[in-house]
Amino acid sequence: MVQQLSLFSAIDDESYDLCISTLATLSGKPPILFSSFSAMFKPNPSYEIERVNSKNQLVEQNRIKLCKELSINDFSQGKYPKDYNLLKQFTTDDLANFDISKLTDLMNGSSDPDKMDVDECESSISGNSWCLNISDIPSAGGNRSVSMQSITESIILSSGGSSASIISFLSELGYILDFQNITLGVKLNMANDVCLELSKIWHLDGQKTVQKTKGGFLIKAYVNVAKGTDIKSINQGISSLASLQKDLSGYIDLEIPDRKAMDSRLDNLDDI
Repeated sequence: MVQQLSLFSAIDDESYDLCISTLATLSGKPPILFSSFSAMFKPNPSYEIERVNSKNQLVEQNRIKLCKELSINDFSQGKYPKDYNLLKQFTTDDLANFDISKLTDLMNGSSDPDKMDVDECESSISGNSWCLNISDIPSAGGNRSVSMQSITESIILSSGGSSASIISFLSELGYILDFQNITLGVKLNMANDVCLELSKIWHLDGQKTVQKTKGGFLIKAYVNVAKGTDIKSINQGISSLASLQKDLSGYIDLEIPDRKAMDSRLDNLDDI
């Protein structure tokens, strides 16, 4: 489990070049391209799940997030440079050159329905690992200067079989697919262990994609602290984010987001 301290902001597409230039100068390092696919799973509503524990306390149902890296080659197709300029090619809902069927293969183990179930063979696929992520709602408090959220992660190395299905694996645990996103962005390693990401996010709707960040980029500055009880490291992280916030003030206004927007509890969407 890590304690993630974070601040968020946004810029428009036209400010991207200047923003990257400014941040790269501050960090002293070039931006790093990254791309990922994430799938959110929710408890299967067809199951009757107890909402209280042995102490008769209410237990909230939470979504589970699965993440997997995607190859930059899937986006560039050799037509665009593999640097921060790549993101300037994606300003619409359409993910040009990206093959959506690859995501079906990732989730089901194969795009062939006859090969989706787990077989009895040992898996020989080295790229079938997933990062499983469960997060708590950020801490409340009007006097906080940063968002503070507990995140628990684990790695699923294999779900079994040469045509393993991560969907079948989570289905056996009582979870079904809720929604899916594709993220393409750049990451900069700033001073004092602060990471800063600029990203574009697409919601996957069947075989179509809808860009949730159309017209701009989401900016996230964060520090991960290994232990929530490490007060010294938490205070250092808060100070580092506050320093970056001050340096970028008036150009990029880093702020604390609404904690409900970062709430993975199942009933949360009904409250927004």
